[in-house]
Formats: sequence, C-alpha cells, structure tokens
Amino acid sequence: YTSDTRYYHSYQLMALASDSLARCFLIVCLGFATRAEEASTDLQCQQDGQLSTGTQANGLLNILSGNIINKAASVAKPWGAAIERGDSGGTGATSTGKHKIKEEKKAAKHTASEEGEDAEHIEITGSGAGSGEQIQSPTEDSEDGYADESNDSAGSGGGSGEKNQPSTEDTEDEYAGESNDSTGSGGGSGETTQPAPRRRGGGTAAARRRRSGAEDAEDGHAEESNETTGSGGGGGEASPPVNGQDPFDTAAPDESTPENQYAKTHKSALAYLQALGDVGTFKDFGYLYLFTDKIMVSDPVGSEMKTKESHLSTSISSMRATIAPLGFDIIPRAATVAQDPKFAAAYSTVKITGSNVSFDRADLIEFTEWGKVKGISAYYNFAASALGVKSPQHSVTNKTIYGYLHALHELGTNKSLDYFNQFADEFEVHDPFGTAPVLTIKDLQSKIKGLATMVAPQGFMVKIKAVTVAADERFGSAYFDLMLLASGKVIQEIPIIDIFEISSAGKIMNLKAVW
Repeated sequence: YTSDTRYYHSYQLMALASDSLARCFLIVCLGFATRAEEASTDLQCQQDGQLSTGTQANGLLNILSGNIINKAASVAKPWGAAIERGDSGGTGATSTGKHKIKEEKKAAKHTASEEGEDAEHIEITGSGAGSGEQIQSPTEDSEDGYADESNDSAGSGGGSGEKNQPSTEDTEDEYAGESNDSTGSGGGSGETTQPAPRRRGGGTAAARRRRSGAEDAEDGHAEESNETTGSGGGGGEASPPVNGQDPFDTAAPDESTPENQYAKTHKSALAYLQALGDVGTFKDFGYLYLFTDKIMVSDPVGSEMKTKESHLSTSISSMRATIAPLGFDIIPRAATVAQDPKFAAAYSTVKITGSNVSFDRADLIEFTEWGKVKGISAYYNFAASALGVKSPQHSVTNKTIYGYLHALHELGTNKSLDYFNQFADEFEVHDPFGTAPVLTIKDLQSKIKGLATMVAPQGFMVKIKAVTVAADERFGSAYFDLMLLASGKVIQEIPIIDIFEISSAGKIMNLKAVW
C-alpha cells in the first residue's frame, strides 16, 4: 500500500509538471501568434498607405489630364473653323530655339513632379498687338502619325497669333520642322498647341508614337522652319504649293515636244542595236523583250515574215546554225530618226565570231509610243558578203544606189541636175521619211528646192559611208553624211540612212530617206 501511494503521488507530480509545461508552451505560442499578427497588420497598413498614395497620385494625374484635354478641345474647336474659313491669325512671334524648348520642358517636368502643380499652359509673348497663349497638349503615348499636323496656327479677331512649338526630342523626320512654317497675319489672336514634354518610362506606347520637333534634328529643314514667319491662317504641313505644284515634286519630262520624241526614239534605236549584240553572245531575252505582241519582222528582207515571238526565236536559232554558230558582234555605225518619230533606222556592221567574215546591215524600225518594237525590215545579204554569191540584180541595185548618191552630191554642189533622172516612171519618194510622199518629177523638183532653201541655202556635199544590198536584191540601203556648206566650208554634218527599192532597169521605185 505504501509503495502504491508513493507511485500515485509521483504520477500526480508528473501530471502537474506536464500540465505546467503545456501551459507555458501555449503561452509562448500565443505570444508568437500575436507578434506575427501585429507584424502582418503593420505590413498591410504600409501597403494600404502606398496604395492610397498611388491612388491619389493617379487621381491627380487623371484630373490634370482631363483639364488639359478639355482645355485643348475648347481651343482646337475654333482652330478648325478658322482653318476651314481661311481666316488669318495675327502677326506672331516665331518659335523659340532648341535651347529654350529644352529649358521649358525641364521646367514643366520639375513643376509637375516636385510641386504637383498643373503645367497646363506656357505663356509666350508675341510681337504685335496683344499676346497669344500656347496650350500644352498631352501628346505622350500618341500613336497617330498625323498628330503633329494639328499644330497649324490660325485664328480671327484682335490680338496676335503665335506659332506652335513641336515636341523637341529625337527628331528623325526629314521635313518635321516644316510643319511650323505658318503664322497668321492681319487681325486676330491665334492659339497653338505645344505638345507636352516626354515623361520617362511612360509605357510602351510612348516608344511607338511619332516623334517630331527640333531636338537632335538630323535635317537642316527642321531648324530653318523655326526662324520664319508666313502669312495666312492655315499651314502646319510642308511649304504651300507654288502655282499649284508641290515644290518637292519633280515634274515628268514633257515628251510631247518633237525634240523629246526624237531623242526617245533615238535612244530606243540604240537600245535595239545593244540587244541585237546581246543575241550574238547568246543572250536572247533582252532582244525578245523589245517587241510587242503583234509584230511584223522581215529579217532579212526577202525572208519569211515573222509575226510572233516564237517566230523570232526560230529565226535566231536558224541564223546561229547557218551564219554564226560561235556568235557574232554588232558594231553600231549610225542611228537616225525619221520625220515621223515612230520610225528610225540603224546601220551597223556584223562580225562573225571565229572568222574574218563581216557584213553591213541596215534596220528600218517602227516603234510604239512606249518604245516597243512593232516592225523591222533588215537589209543585208550574208551570202553575197561572205560567200560572194550574187545575182545580176545585186549589181544593178548596188550600182544604182551609188549613182543616186553621186547625182545628189552634184545637185548639192550645183554641178548637175542628173539627180532627177534616177527615178522610174512611177516612183514614191519620202524625203524625209514621215512627210507626204512625192509621186511626180515636178513635185520632186519643188520639194528638193524647198529643202535646199530651208536646210542648205548655200549648198551641200555627200560623203558616202556604206552601201548594202538586201537578201531580196531589189532592195538596198545607204549610209552617208549630208555636209551643209556656208562660204564654201562644211558647217554641219547630218547622218542619213536611205532605204531603196530598185527596178531591174536600174531606176529608183521607192526611196525612204530617214533623217
């Protein structure tokens, strides 16, 4: 019994001790919990305080923006009406320089951030009667590429109008400054907007908005526009057109004049010779590209007419197989334009690659108004030039052409009238080509007399350059210089390419003088 009682009391003491330890542990835990709750409460208070501060700041910014927008809208509304009416603003002060703009921007920043005051507008005194007020509009984060164009100066009524000041950071627009050219003249006060200085870190849209102004300008136009005042109410974009034409537009050349038409055709004829030379180096694309869809090509004259691009390709392949398997070179000699500028003639020498063979060719070319080739008649005879294969008509044609040139020379030097004996009973002369044809000797005499009086009143001489006969040996061509005389001296040389059709009797049936 005594032992059990002792154990019982020991158990009670241990239970009391355990209960005391449990109570102490609970007290400690409650203390830590209370401390943690107090700390959490303090942190929440701090966050609430910051949120309240941010909310107040945002509220102030929203109020400020609302005031500015309302003010800008109230000012912009009369602007639009004034610009549409064409009212002129008063004579105002010119925009300030870059250094002053920077100072104003820094001052506006400092005022908005440090003092919390509303930098709604900046007053700048203008010259003339009265003063104009510039409104600083909130253009930050603007993505409208035409935002700067709203800075046109206008207005009506008494006072003076002042120019707008664009935002002044990082100008990259080449003509950004030109939007500041306009100021009003005459009576009236015009108010213009001044974009707000950029706030750093103001969102991603700020990086995308159109930047204009004078700071860091890379083009001289931006600064020059801040030094001039104009007249009239509208403006703000580039300089006004002069006589209805934008000064930055270059007028297209007038191709309606004869000189320009002849120059264009002459250039096209040289391009044709270049493309023909490319064919000799196995580059056909440029040559084929010169032609229109509907063509009439006789190359050479006497061969089958080609009317499609596929026909041209076949002709080129045949020519390579029979004449120039290794290619050929084209040596341009002359290019002349007819009185009708749709037509030109080109004279050249063809040299066959890998041989000593060469021959002359004359091309009578008809162009479209866009410079495309519409028709070609090529006068040359490879067989006669390279192989010596000639018919009796070849000699007749060749001799008649040389006789014509000799008679023309004697006519110009007043030695003989044999020129008029070179033609058949029925003939057709186009001299120059593009004029009305002459069909009788009487008309031809009158025509030649008129040409001599107009072109060579003191006479002329003929210098023969080359003569060639076509594959159809009734046709041939001549390239010569008509040398105009004055006081017995040559004062000018005119290149001429003549195209002939010769009868079997050795008389000229058709003559086209291309010059």
